[in-house]
Amino acid sequence: MIFRWLNTQFNDKNINEISKKTIEDIRLAKLNSGVKNATVNWMLALLHAILRSPTDGWEWLYQVPSIKILPENNRRLTWLTHEQADRLPSELPEHLNAMARFYLVNFANTDAWQKSIIKSGDK
Repeated sequence: MIFRWLNTQFNDKNINEISKKTIEDIRLAKLNSGVKNATVNWMLALLHAILRSPTDGWEWLYQVPSIKILPENNRRLTWLTHEQADRLPSELPEHLNAMARFYLVNFANTDAWQKSIIKSGDK
């Protein structure tokens, strides 16, 4: 879906016509479509990866235009419900099953577990 959307933005441009302003216009258009910053950043990362081949591999472009990434709210914490915790070991591959059960039995819903999650989310 993101490829189709990008194609509508670039379908009349040659690769050497893609500039920093073009990318900024595309960034604003995607942002104004109502998606979150993380979605726009994902699209920009994809675009950057696509433009690296003509630059690094094929030498069609001198350099990739700089792309500014938007700030994201990465501080969201989610907790497993009891139903999800019960179902987790059966959904995992066999080699991860014992580890998940150990973790759920020993750390789930304890202060130590919640503090470790909060601490790791602060990074």
